[in-house]
Amino acid sequence: PQNVGQSFYFSASLSTWVSVDNPSVPAGDTVIPPGAYVYVQNTGSGAYPLRVFLSGSRLTDPFKLFLSSMKDVSTVNFFSLPRNSPYSIGEIGFNNSNFTQSTGTDSSHRQDELIVDDGHGGVAAIYYRYKNKWYNTDSPVPVNPVFAPGSVFGVKKPANNKGEKTVVLINQSNLK
Repeated sequence: PQNVGQSFYFSASLSTWVSVDNPSVPAGDTVIPPGAYVYVQNTGSGAYPLRVFLSGSRLTDPFKLFLSSMKDVSTVNFFSLPRNSPYSIGEIGFNNSNFTQSTGTDSSHRQDELIVDDGHGGVAAIYYRYKNKWYNTDSPVPVNPVFAPGSVFGVKKPANNKGEKTVVLINQSNLK
């Protein structure tokens, strides 16, 4: 990039990300705007661009979101989508091949769960699929939530004997 923006590093003493310009103040919730170049630099080595370049409300290259499971414990895979406008749960890219449907509505029958971050590292809502519909864990009726741009999600996958990975293809059609 022609203009260098903010630089951050993880502060072990504060247990969070801080700005190089103000290392005594936590900066882990700093928003990186669409269109920004993001680089990771390891100590003593060069800078490398992260997976994709984000420009405005469009992703310049399709990418695959890998959701992993482990043999003995449930796992949570975190992600966010590059959007400038609100979008519904159906526009994320989940389907029956990459998001396991629950066998019932009570907690003992739930499979994959979509966790929505409240913007402060907490849980705003948890959704699951049952009979091809989305449900909020707080409501017995199907829902079709809309998420704000910049929402952060986690997909909780239960323990799986095979420790499989599933893929969600995110491309321009999901991000219009």
